[in-house]
Amino acid sequence: MALRKIMLGWFWAVVCFLILGLGATADSELYIIPDSDSRYLNNEDVAGMSLQVINYAKNEIYARRGRLFQSQELQKYFDEQSWYIGIIKPEEFSDRVFNSFEKTNAEFLSKVEMQIAADGYRLDETGYSYDPIYQYIEMNSSTEGMKGDVQNFDAVLHQNEKAEADATAVGDLKIGDTVEIDGFGELTVLSFEFADTFQHLYDGMNKIQMSGDDADYAILKIRVLNTTTSKKKYLNDFSVKMKSDEKYGYQGWAFQYETDSENENAVIAMDVSEAEQKGLREIESLCEGYYMFGCTLPQEIVTGNGRLSMEIDFDGNKMIYYVQR
Repeated sequence: MALRKIMLGWFWAVVCFLILGLGATADSELYIIPDSDSRYLNNEDVAGMSLQVINYAKNEIYARRGRLFQSQELQKYFDEQSWYIGIIKPEEFSDRVFNSFEKTNAEFLSKVEMQIAADGYRLDETGYSYDPIYQYIEMNSSTEGMKGDVQNFDAVLHQNEKAEADATAVGDLKIGDTVEIDGFGELTVLSFEFADTFQHLYDGMNKIQMSGDDADYAILKIRVLNTTTSKKKYLNDFSVKMKSDEKYGYQGWAFQYETDSENENAVIAMDVSEAEQKGLREIESLCEGYYMFGCTLPQEIVTGNGRLSMEIDFDGNKMIYYVQR
């Protein structure tokens, strides 16, 4: 009997160690924010995160402590993680198990999430994907301290029919230059800027997206003339990444946008579903669509001295914008 008690004691000690101390031993590549249990997060840590990534990063803090989730989307995701051992029912979980870092960081991430969208990220929506989460983890697993400069930039446009290493340069683009891509359209680079706000259509309402005091949005605007003979929808697939010294640092976003009638300034940005609802998604032959690509960058990146570039995949057409002093 004494031996049995000792064995049971060791068993529960191991379980508690795995649940409460796993963050120190698990592979950091499997975490969105590997050290959210050991330091306080700030605006720089969430720069470039999508709404979904922020939500998952918040719930990652709970998952570390063994919490189960009512959301099927979250439960399936964390079940895929080798470090996760979920044994505590949601109604039985208490945040009293959090240390001061975890408690503060969970509150901080929740606040950021609600600043982006009043209702937060919508879990269990039809068609949800884990790809943005794993892409973010991959891009940020080995990148530290990006530094950038914003004085000048050139762009090189590649087409995706070949592997990236064998991509053929179509031309060196500058603001105002135009290149025609067979079967796609005539692409013109309109502008590049750093801004602290832009208007975004969300759930049918105009909202002001704010980068915060310690960050700015890097925004590239592109016009596409549909030179094909039929209607065409753009922005079906995209990726946006900012990198420095050949290391990825921040994942970005893309929107279609409306313009004013005089100078093509962006009036309001919208994702493809909102554009679909407004009847703007489908571009008629010989008509134009407007698109913005961007990332949220810390001020130290915007004002730094290193080399900064934006890498875009726009429906299979690869563009790299180099920003250098």
